[in-house]
Amino acid sequence: MATLFLINNQVVDSHQPYFPPSFRGYRYGDGFFESMRFDNGRVLHLLLHAERIRKSALLLKLNLPSGWDEIAWETQIATLCQKSGFNQARIRLSFIRDTDGFYTPDNNEVCVITEILEEEKKRISLAREGSFRWHVQGNVEEQQLYIQFKNLLFPIVYHGWYLCKGARFG
Repeated sequence: MATLFLINNQVVDSHQPYFPPSFRGYRYGDGFFESMRFDNGRVLHLLLHAERIRKSALLLKLNLPSGWDEIAWETQIATLCQKSGFNQARIRLSFIRDTDGFYTPDNNEVCVITEILEEEKKRISLAREGSFRWHVQGNVEEQQLYIQFKNLLFPIVYHGWYLCKGARFG
């Protein structure tokens, strides 16, 4: 699995050090992060993530970059993922106070670090019909495991649905 890193919206090499050891975000963990999923060209639940990011920055008294916009950021992520061939990815967006200071920070500016980790092609999801399916890429053992899983789960789901559908209240 491949990983991409952006620091302040610039692609960087993951093997080159970027921060000095005296960096406040490293020394004191002064910041926060938000984890997201990227699937088929979109960051899932982007507006909810953006709201949490703004609330966290306000709580920690961090100034988000003046040009930071969730829609522009998502467009940049989608472009990078498309160039790298990532259809699905996990994203960790970190906001770290970009300053020095011993007990109190010198200022409230942030460094934005984006980590994009390519995700494997298989996952368990809930299908439209209400049954579980497993996206499998041709591995025989995984397909057999899916069949065992489906045979085990189907009677439970069906029976539970039947009981809920037949229940009467009042």
